[in-house]
Amino acid sequence: MAGYSASTKESFRQGTGHGVVKRPAVPWTHFLALLIALMPLLSGTRRGLIVPGLKLSEILAILLVVGFLIAGARILSVGPLAVGIAGYILSLFVATAYHQFLDPTLGNFSFVSVCFGPLALLAIYFAALYGRAVPDLPRLAIRYVLVGCALMGVLGLLQALRVTPVLWMTSTLTGSTRIIDPLNWKISRSIGLFNSWHAYASIMALALVLLVVGWARNQSVFDSRIIQGLCGVGILIGLGSALTFDMMAVAFAAAIVAVGIRRAARVAVGALVAAVVVALSTPLGDLFSQRVVEQQSTSSRDSILPQTIAFRLEVWKNDYLPLFVENVIFGHGPIRSTDRVFAYVESQYLSVLVAGGLVAFAGFVAMFGSLMYQLRSRTKQDFPSTSDSNFDALRRAGFTFSAFALVAMLIHPYMRDAGSSQLLVVLAALVGSGPVVRLQGMDQPYWRRSP
Repeated sequence: MAGYSASTKESFRQGTGHGVVKRPAVPWTHFLALLIALMPLLSGTRRGLIVPGLKLSEILAILLVVGFLIAGARILSVGPLAVGIAGYILSLFVATAYHQFLDPTLGNFSFVSVCFGPLALLAIYFAALYGRAVPDLPRLAIRYVLVGCALMGVLGLLQALRVTPVLWMTSTLTGSTRIIDPLNWKISRSIGLFNSWHAYASIMALALVLLVVGWARNQSVFDSRIIQGLCGVGILIGLGSALTFDMMAVAFAAAIVAVGIRRAARVAVGALVAAVVVALSTPLGDLFSQRVVEQQSTSSRDSILPQTIAFRLEVWKNDYLPLFVENVIFGHGPIRSTDRVFAYVESQYLSVLVAGGLVAFAGFVAMFGSLMYQLRSRTKQDFPSTSDSNFDALRRAGFTFSAFALVAMLIHPYMRDAGSSQLLVVLAALVGSGPVVRLQGMDQPYWRRSP
């Protein structure tokens, strides 16, 4: 990476707070952008496919960090999110250490089970952050993410059609047996390359918001409107194939708010038309209708709530709230199979409270708050460390999606699963406000602050 020509270095130095002159990306820039894009796209694969204990996304993160370090990349400012994730990891470590001190039978694996997820997020963040120093890489990486999500949307449609080779392939990659043998009392839902439809739906929803907001605000990462349109269709099909209503609602609401009231009408009309076309021209229409019936059915005659909400309330009341109440400050600790009846907490907030109490919850608030802060809109007083004005739309989309995800995390741990959590971290690293990085041989950081 140090081998830039004199002309490239000169154009690099001419960057201003309002952006640098665009230049054609060299082939290795595309390659690095693709590797960064693959981290969130492959974050749902099962552990141990290549390296024991690691997902493909984590392997890519380690390789990218090592490669950038060897090439001489240097971080001058890590940004708020790195501090937030580190704080969350520390809070989980403290709470877990407390419980292990009281119960040595937990073993060292308890630290891995509780802290490994945030550690993986931190590795992915730094891998993307180093890529921020490469001219034009952030825009290309986001473009490849959106293209990858569109292709995964087609994969989701094939899963909905129950194409056997696709089912076996995705089951092998994700470790999910439910994609081949779904529960007989539930509608079969697509998972893409993830082990759950929630994780799949969340990354598709975020991708749709990024695409729509960039298009509506005339700041698309695509050079071709045809490719942009095809990606939009693929992503919309993928989101629909997951049949996850909360992420559909988050995508629609976040897109409308991020686009702005004056532009919202054409976005809403376009979304409605696209949804009707997808419903009428694909098998998703029938699946959607069946899912509505399933979702609205109640769990008992006395319940007026939809089945999905009533069920969660029962799980929280009977299984997990009692565990949290045992120790409000440090929580119950790592959850073992003997501690509960239902295997899934079904709530980000309750999951954190049970695992580490208010100590861990404070760390989680710090992490997610720093994520939203790093994705905040640009101001004159705090010029972001990016050079491309197109990133204003991406930050706006990511921030708005995160705000609505605060509500969605009441009923699912979206920041624990693969999917949108990794993409939000990559987005904050590539285009968020705060971080400053540079490459070896450059006199000044590529992303410079406004004078």
